Amino acid sequence: MGREIGSNASPLHLLGLGATVFLQAALGLEANFIKQAADLLSQAESAISQRRKAAKSLASSSVGKSKENVIRFPVGTEWDILHADVVVLQGMVHTLSESYYGYLQALYALNSAHSKFVKLQKNIFPRGFDGHKPFIATTMKQSPDSSSPSTSAITSAPTPSRPSLPKAKSAPAASGLFTRLVGTQEKTITSTSSSSQGVVEEQPPNGYIEELVVCGAAFGFGLFNLIFSFLPAKARGLVGILGYKADRALALRSLAVSAAASSTDPHAVFSGLEARHPKGALWILNRAKICHFTGRSDEAISALQTALAPVETQSETSSTEKPSTSPDASDAKLGTSGFMQVDSLLVFELAWILLAQARYKEAAEAFLRMLHVSSWSPATYTMLAAGCFLLAGGKDDAQLLLDQMPLNKSDKKGPGGPLPTEAYISYKMTTWKEKATRQKGETRLVDVIGVSPVDEMAIMWNNHHRADKSVITEKIGYLSSLQPPPSIQTLSTGESSQVQLDGEELASRSLLLGVFHGSLGAFSTARHFLEEATATHVDGPNSWVAPTAIYEQAILDLQETETQVSQLESNDPARRERWKTTFDRVIPRLERATALASNSTNLAARIESRVGMLKDEIASKRIALGI
Repeated sequence: MGREIGSNASPLHLLGLGATVFLQAALGLEANFIKQAADLLSQAESAISQRRKAAKSLASSSVGKSKENVIRFPVGTEWDILHADVVVLQGMVHTLSESYYGYLQALYALNSAHSKFVKLQKNIFPRGFDGHKPFIATTMKQSPDSSSPSTSAITSAPTPSRPSLPKAKSAPAASGLFTRLVGTQEKTITSTSSSSQGVVEEQPPNGYIEELVVCGAAFGFGLFNLIFSFLPAKARGLVGILGYKADRALALRSLAVSAAASSTDPHAVFSGLEARHPKGALWILNRAKICHFTGRSDEAISALQTALAPVETQSETSSTEKPSTSPDASDAKLGTSGFMQVDSLLVFELAWILLAQARYKEAAEAFLRMLHVSSWSPATYTMLAAGCFLLAGGKDDAQLLLDQMPLNKSDKKGPGGPLPTEAYISYKMTTWKEKATRQKGETRLVDVIGVSPVDEMAIMWNNHHRADKSVITEKIGYLSSLQPPPSIQTLSTGESSQVQLDGEELASRSLLLGVFHGSLGAFSTARHFLEEATATHVDGPNSWVAPTAIYEQAILDLQETETQVSQLESNDPARRERWKTTFDRVIPRLERATALASNSTNLAARIESRVGMLKDEIASKRIALGI
């Protein structure tokens, strides 16, 4: 089908195909799809530019002037919108590299689209969005006590509902990192004139071309602002002189206006798709995430394993076989969806849930299965599997994977260098080899590793906050058994480990102990360990520990405040004051975390993204509380 569409060279077909391949690239982060998406979008941009010039040339000719314009907008506006949209998609492709160079390329593309969107918005929405009814999505409200890490993330899940267009301008409840801590409330998006009685309701689109113009302009403008708001702060700051300002609320309202102006109900479309494809991988993934976030991990695992049953049946190996990083080691096939990138998401999600449940061997096998369904980063999957085997006590299997580490064989590079996770892995491998060399005799890498790399990487995927308390307690006991003992012993560790920690490993252990104690509600002990991890900061490629510890301190402050205010009456003014005091303390922490992360070559972009999202959640909470 792709070849047929490509050979037809229709601008709309090229744009559609480019957007489809972009989705494949975004879901799988595979180099070949990223390149293919970039090529198709480039072809679409060229074809759309030709059509745009032809339309405007015809309009200025005597033939064009003699014909009545079928829409109330300037001739060729629809091609202007499509051209701006394709440029935005090109910018999004650049962000998939997860490198600052890729982000700069994205900003260059967005800059070229910025002036187009501003002009289109003024022409199509001269009075802004006040006269346009937004599409209202039904929100999932939380109870006051649903702010724990395992329950609050449910707010991010969409729920099919009967479509409506009420006059109230309520937006979906905020979701993200902060929702697990402080819950959510419905918030209202207002504008300077929307509350006045003199707002003139705009005329709805007349015909499919006008619908394309209105929906396309609002969608493109909203998508542009939404993408920009998610870029790391450092990347956004570099182009501040261009007048960009991240406004996520305006972006979401613009997208809501686009959905409302369409003659097709978005909820009906998605509901129809789910009804037609009840076993669709995306629906299963969504349900599994909700189960995991709400403490029903067994249900999540069961749903994912059932969906991946064809994979497991064909790729099941005996327990005596050794793990291998070679894609030829298994003839594993995909699930029933036929969409490789989505099926790989199911496997990846299953691996993290199994890890959170301390089912380490199964988690390792799931991470190894990723080698057969995704080419994003073989080294990352291999390191995660090796870390799981270490936690399971399978040192021989872990050593075999480390010996086969495909780091140097990986062709997946971002435009600015290796992937952030691969930079981290390369540094860890070098550090372990140096430590093994300092030991006497024949020392394997697994014999000098104290802190499992999968526990460190799980911080970036926010996996520890979703683990059972029994699992967290077990991890605290293991880390406390490493030498030298931690500064505070909170559990009886039994037999001490012979592994000696040094340098950055001590900081990493303190970071993990801080995160684990915070998950158990031991705020004072958690704060001690996080401050300890921060104090050991040294500039270098592995300096991600300190900014991450500072970020986790901010999370800890928010968790503790939520616990405190939950004991107060709902109308007690002290609730608002405590939140204000906490926010005033947390924001400087986040600023410091961002500053330190910018000096790190490993995982810096991930840290900054987490900080940025938390800042947005805090801003939403401020608005809800009237602070």
